Order: sequence, then C-alpha cells, then structure tokens
Amino acid sequence: MICRLFTEDNKSRTYQHENAVFLLRHAMLAAYGVHYDEKNIVLNPYGKPSLGEHPEIQYNISHCMGCVAAIIDDAGHEVGIDVEKIRPFSESVAKRVLSSAELSFLKNSADPERDFFRFWVLKESYVKALGLGIGFGLRNIAFSWDEKLNIRSTCENASFRLIEDVPGYILGACILHQNK
Repeated sequence: MICRLFTEDNKSRTYQHENAVFLLRHAMLAAYGVHYDEKNIVLNPYGKPSLGEHPEIQYNISHCMGCVAAIIDDAGHEVGIDVEKIRPFSESVAKRVLSSAELSFLKNSADPERDFFRFWVLKESYVKALGLGIGFGLRNIAFSWDEKLNIRSTCENASFRLIEDVPGYILGACILHQNK
C-alpha cells in the first residue's frame, strides 16, 4: 500500500516528519489493524525501523516540502519510498549519483529536472528498501524507462513504481522480492 498526504510546503522538516508518522500510523491501523507505537520499533544496524511485534509488516516513510508518503507491505517484503518536489538540481550532485548512461540521458532530456528526480526517487527508494542509506553508492545502480514509465534497472529481485499524478511531485517506490 502506498499513501500520500499533501501538506503546507513552507513548514519545517520536523513538521513534515510528524505528518509522515501521522500518515503511517493511520494507514497501519486502517489497513492492518496494527497500532504503530514508536516504543516497539526495532532498528537495523543502519537505522531502518521495523515493528518488533509484527515482523511481517514492513514500511518506510518519506517527506519533502509539501508532501509526505508511506509504503506498507504485510507480506514481509522489504520496501522503500521516496517523494520529492521537482526543483532545480545541482550538476555536481547528478555526477555523484547518476551512472554514465543516466548522465547522458539527462544531458539530452527535454525536462532535466523531472528526469533527475525520477532517477533520484528510484535510487533512494531502493537503498531505503535495502535499509542501507545513501552511502550505498548510488552510481552503482542504474535505471531507465520507456514512454509508459515501465522501469528497467540493474537491481536484482526488485520492482519499482513511479507516481507522477500531482504536478510538481514525483514518488518512487521499491519492493524487494527476496528478503535479505
């Protein structure tokens, strides 16, 4: 399950995070009858949280200015999500996180901001599903898509989804089909 909540975009990161937890708490209760209680959270060595009492439920949250998102899976699959507001990006960041093929694609793109953030949310959702954080080496994974946004990647045992149904925002989600 993927859910989103649009918020005031001029608020702090703390405000956005609190809204993401609010969304997660209500989605878990509505969909699975599970009360999300921060006292029962277990962290992996890299800080990825999970529910100690419900190991079959995996989740992840993300937030940016103006939007919060959550992904929840009750089949034990590791999941990751990232949401971003489309905005100008730094070329130096692009060179640090994109593969050479992705950089070439971006150079020829008619909408480089949108395409940069497509790459970004897909990569971020993958490393969040792995539970490793962005120190993973984002240049080591590569993505491409066709005109219908069917996503191809170098990531094994993972499926991805891009959601762009609200102007100015891009959401990327990842589900790993094999537990670590």
